[in-house]
Amino acid sequence: MNRCAILIISLVAVTVLGQEQLDIRLNPELGEEHVREAVHTPAYPFINIRANKIDMNGDDWSGLSAAFARCDSSVVRILHIGDSHIQAEGSTCRTRAHLHEKYGSAGRGLTAPFRLAGTNAPMDYSYKSNLNFTGSRLLKTPWPTEMGFSGVAVAAANGKFDITVACGDAFDKLCIYTAGNEAIGIDSVVPDVLVSCFSPCDDVTELLLTGPVTELSLHMNGSSALTGIELLRGGRGVEYSAIGNNGATFASYNSVPGFAAGASRLQPHLIILSLGTNEAFGRLDAEEMTMQIHQLVCDLRAACPYAKFLLTTPQECCKRIVSHRGRGRKRRTTRTYAVNDNVARAREIIKNYGVTHEIPVYDWYAVAGGQGSSAKWSAEHLMNTDHIHLTWDGYYLNGDLFYAALNKAISSYNFQIDN
Repeated sequence: MNRCAILIISLVAVTVLGQEQLDIRLNPELGEEHVREAVHTPAYPFINIRANKIDMNGDDWSGLSAAFARCDSSVVRILHIGDSHIQAEGSTCRTRAHLHEKYGSAGRGLTAPFRLAGTNAPMDYSYKSNLNFTGSRLLKTPWPTEMGFSGVAVAAANGKFDITVACGDAFDKLCIYTAGNEAIGIDSVVPDVLVSCFSPCDDVTELLLTGPVTELSLHMNGSSALTGIELLRGGRGVEYSAIGNNGATFASYNSVPGFAAGASRLQPHLIILSLGTNEAFGRLDAEEMTMQIHQLVCDLRAACPYAKFLLTTPQECCKRIVSHRGRGRKRRTTRTYAVNDNVARAREIIKNYGVTHEIPVYDWYAVAGGQGSSAKWSAEHLMNTDHIHLTWDGYYLNGDLFYAALNKAISSYNFQIDN
């Protein structure tokens, strides 16, 4: 075989490998979720419990802590932005449950029409419809509709949105968000529990219900694309919303027109950024990644001037190695996995940015066990067979540990709240 032929075969192999790796990150196979009451950290000695804390880097969360102390009469809103680890909400559902148990629930928070857009969705809520929609997803460009701040958007061909929203957490208020310059119009809701409907701005429609429900059929109209529905209840406690998209990077969110302005509709007191894994699967340029982090933080800070920020580092994972042996019909392809060293580099970039700009950092890379830990997570069935995503038990463990660190940081300030 001549050198040109070998070069062509090598390029094809690299292309196939790159596409396989991208497909894994865009279409994770997480399996069926099961209910587990607790994940016992002592069962996994590779977890670095001493590292399970938030490094404040000189920031002051006393105001945020005071807001949590008033949760019996007001709402603290958290917005967690990330990639596929966040889209499925395996970890955030656990953190949310712990926060609701301690501080009270102000509702499920933001939900998004992932299923209607053709991708995986969290398991604790659902969107159903007998209509066909044109869907846009963050990493599937060009977008056939305007893109919304949730990273997904769906548009109806005839302008009619007949959607049933169901959620395990009851809700008595909805905020419907659109990607475009027109708010969604409401024709009717079933059951008939609507008290009021109004649009405080061009891309939001708010519905107030007579009482809490767990399912509501919405008959809506409009030319704008639907990007999310915020489910609220009670007006006090914690609202923990997540924006997660498969394959997302800091640059992905920077590419969405008006992303920060859209996210500001949720009025977050705390914004958590959990990205970096997907950067590690490309040509990782420290200067470029730092610039993208800075742009996203600055845009969000300008749109949400009263919000505190928290950065998290990605966990060690692996990249797939494809090799071929033999020729013709005897050719065999094998796939093995090797630690993606770029993840450790991405972690350092995020940590350094936090130190430089006095933004707190939760070093999940260290908590999960650091270098060499991905093999231990896989051996304990905490990491999925793609060696990137976690199993549900792994995500539950992540969510439990993150809550412990977050609550410790919140509780480190003592306040006497006047009644």
